[in-house]
Amino acid sequence: EEFGDVEAIFHEGACSSTTEWDGKYMMDNNYQYSKELLHYCLEREIPFLYASSAATYGGRTSDFIESREYEKPLNVYGYSKFLFDEYVRQILPEAN
Repeated sequence: EEFGDVEAIFHEGACSSTTEWDGKYMMDNNYQYSKELLHYCLEREIPFLYASSAATYGGRTSDFIESREYEKPLNVYGYSKFLFDEYVRQILPEAN
């Protein structure tokens, strides 16, 4: 295709502003675009690696624990990343 042979996609892009409150903008850029890129990779069997965010865990002040029960985003950015994490867990339960 237009990119030639793609061995893997490392998705690190997002609007990472924790003060951005335009929910549609954040969802389009951080959630919808990530879903489209994931499905592009799945359809072509291209490995897809993406960065989530500590913002999905909110404002924990004690020791950090990476566990679903502690995910409590505090802003639109964290919520958009959280939703994509949830989406990946639903369609690819074996992913980590």
